[in-house]
Amino acid sequence: MKKIFLVLFFLALIFIVKNPLVLAASEDNLAKVEYNLPYPGFLPDSPLYFLKVARDNVVLAFIKDDKQKAFYRLFLSDKRLAAGQILFNAGQKKLGAVTVVKAQEYYSQATDLTVKIKDSDLTAKMVVSGAKHEDVIRELLSKSDKNSVDNLQKALVNAQNNRNRVMELLGLK
Repeated sequence: MKKIFLVLFFLALIFIVKNPLVLAASEDNLAKVEYNLPYPGFLPDSPLYFLKVARDNVVLAFIKDDKQKAFYRLFLSDKRLAAGQILFNAGQKKLGAVTVVKAQEYYSQATDLTVKIKDSDLTAKMVVSGAKHEDVIRELLSKSDKNSVDNLQKALVNAQNNRNRVMELLGLK
């Protein structure tokens, strides 16, 4: 049973790596990435947001395994990206852009752990998530104003650099 699972996993991994949707976030190829962001919960403009941040930090403090910590940081980066996207689309462009930058900080931390532990499941998810991050940031940049463009450009460069680091683990760069 384990052998069948491993074979299916590696076939799925090969499909993910070879799938053009996974590698779609380059400047030349702007196809949409099929990766759903999680629901963000409280947004940074909520008076209860500090509770969410405190909870996330407590959970991170109790996670000792680097692989689980990387997955959790990736999850947090995806939630922050979704929150930034919602804020941006609701007209709070500056707060949305700052939230997207925070998402990229979590993604950078997840990237550092991914490079350190070199786990194939995590690496594959990081590549897809990174492509989605770049896709969302490009979309927000196209709608940005002068107050948010600098933060979004910083976030895009950070996202590209981190995804390239992860793709090097797969031998794609």
